[in-house]
Amino acid sequence: MDALGFCGYHAALLPLPSPAGHAVADALREATDRAAALLEDEARNSERLLEIFFAAERTCASCRIGDQHFAQRINRLAVRLESQPSSVALCFPHYRAMVHAVKAHALPVLSSAQRDLLEQVVAAVGTIEHAPHARTAHASVAPNTLRWALDVVAGAAGLAPADRPVPGPDAEPDCPVCAAIVHAGERWVDALRRAATLGQDLWTAFPTCPEHIAYCARVEDERLAILVVRYAADLQLAALRRGAAALARDNEQRAAAAKSVFFRRQSPAYVLGQQRKMVTDVPRCPACERLVVARERAIGSLVQMLRGARTPVSPGTACLKHFAAAYVLAQDGEARAASVAMQAARLRRLSGVLAAANGEAAASASAVAAIREALRAWSAATPPLQDRK
Repeated sequence: MDALGFCGYHAALLPLPSPAGHAVADALREATDRAAALLEDEARNSERLLEIFFAAERTCASCRIGDQHFAQRINRLAVRLESQPSSVALCFPHYRAMVHAVKAHALPVLSSAQRDLLEQVVAAVGTIEHAPHARTAHASVAPNTLRWALDVVAGAAGLAPADRPVPGPDAEPDCPVCAAIVHAGERWVDALRRAATLGQDLWTAFPTCPEHIAYCARVEDERLAILVVRYAADLQLAALRRGAAALARDNEQRAAAAKSVFFRRQSPAYVLGQQRKMVTDVPRCPACERLVVARERAIGSLVQMLRGARTPVSPGTACLKHFAAAYVLAQDGEARAASVAMQAARLRRLSGVLAAANGEAAASASAVAAIREALRAWSAATPPLQDRK
């Protein structure tokens, strides 16, 4: 599965009802057979299993390739911005990436240009928020302005298609960790709507990461979308203003200290790293925190089951991503061996289902259902609230 390596996010984007469906089924069946063979002989393959499972959260091929292409584009753009730091208008996520790619002399101008752009966004969204038609139908709210503001504060996440596949009410995950993550996301949405209604304690629920900002902007709640985008823009602008002031003070203090006979020169790389933090630091996203806490608690429960339960049920139904996270923390024993046997049997059953589906039309409902079941067994929770940590 290392070569296939789909996380839940990219697994949900696979074009299953298409001629590519058979290729996906073949790849999944081959990976499932290999994983089942490893689990069926755990005693011999224990070291290999630990090696694979320890890296299970970092093997998505699509994420890895996307990160490599993104880094290459940022580095090429950074070369151009070295001479003209304010020549390109950047969204905030790409601005943060750019700050970590340019040299120290470009930081003040780059942060100043981003601050000016965010001031325009705050002003534009404020105009929409207080407009007379701000509570009418979703399509009537200056869509181009709101779209532009969303792209600036959320970047590529704001450009993602709104019809991305999401689990419905009847698609409760089999994996207890995935279910905990989904339920934590639902509770966050409730807290978000409550905070938006009351207009208080927004920092406890309003998102700051691009993915959750974009998710809130795509729901069928115009007022919530406006409030979330406005909050994110205000927060980013405030962080940039603080960072620019801190950067200016730091440069002045270092210049003054350099004139002293007691001056001890610090590493340029260390100084640059500290100054980059000054102009990119924003509060952690409350939605991400909730999902991470739910994930860690659920995995902790799995570990306890693997350590003590003699007839485990939940560990055997966990997706392999989360089962792997619990496996490397649990001690060897009867409970873990029984759970491994349950996972192996489950994978063999999935392999048979995929083999049967491969003989049907690629776009048939049964074939697509078989592939989705296998992907759920392999991958972690899918959008809209993703476990992408």
